[in-house]
Amino acid sequence: MTEATNHSHEMLRGHILPDYFAADIRENWRSSYYWEALGCHHTYSNDRPALLAAVGKLLQLLEAQTKGCHSADDTRFSILDIGCGTGEVSSAILAQLKSWPCVEYTGIDKDQQVLEDAHCRLKETANSNIQFSLHKINYNEKKWSDANVFKARDFKIAWMIHSGYYVEKNHVEFLENIEQLTAANGLIILVHNPAGNIPFLTATQQIGLQDYRIKYKRQVCLPKLPEAVFSTLGSDTPITLEEYSQLHAEYPEARALRLLLEFYAPEYPLDLLL
Repeated sequence: MTEATNHSHEMLRGHILPDYFAADIRENWRSSYYWEALGCHHTYSNDRPALLAAVGKLLQLLEAQTKGCHSADDTRFSILDIGCGTGEVSSAILAQLKSWPCVEYTGIDKDQQVLEDAHCRLKETANSNIQFSLHKINYNEKKWSDANVFKARDFKIAWMIHSGYYVEKNHVEFLENIEQLTAANGLIILVHNPAGNIPFLTATQQIGLQDYRIKYKRQVCLPKLPEAVFSTLGSDTPITLEEYSQLHAEYPEARALRLLLEFYAPEYPLDLLL
């Protein structure tokens, strides 16, 4: 098997494929409207709750299986979060681990700004049983697992949740780095959308890691709006996002609908946003 093409985060972020728009148009959209569109995605989909429920259930099962297996001097449960971002997802997952005696959480990311945001979030939300540290590490580098911050290479869990698009190639080496940092009886959790899973699953097979798959259902419920709002979405008479928002000012959800189209449909006239 070969790695999937068009897997780069820069190509797929917001589901915008490079074949439809020039690089400057895609980049302008990512730097201006992407976050608003992503917020609409979270508002009108069950993506985040479903994800948190699936990972939380997995950790609860793991806790139940390991309860009573720790010695008096081995109550530490260490977690490595690769691509931790602002800590929004990890803080919600860690909040479910209140009964664990001692959780040592290590988050890494390539962006210093999001690490600062994650520090503030975790400081506000982390339970007293959780010790956390955050580090700027480029996990696209070949030997990123050799970083000095990884003195003890025995993480019980290493997870990467919706950050896989930042790994654009060398997925085998990437997983080998994680394997080096994970305890012999540890668990590696990778969460992406179906297309994003392909190169990681291929790499898993190539290095012989045992593969378990957990499915969670993702649903999008578009805002309910009059037919007149939908009729102005067609490409026959395209208008800009701002014009569209003003045209349907009495329906604030109309702007969200338009942004969701920009997020999900790569063929939609993205350049009209700019």
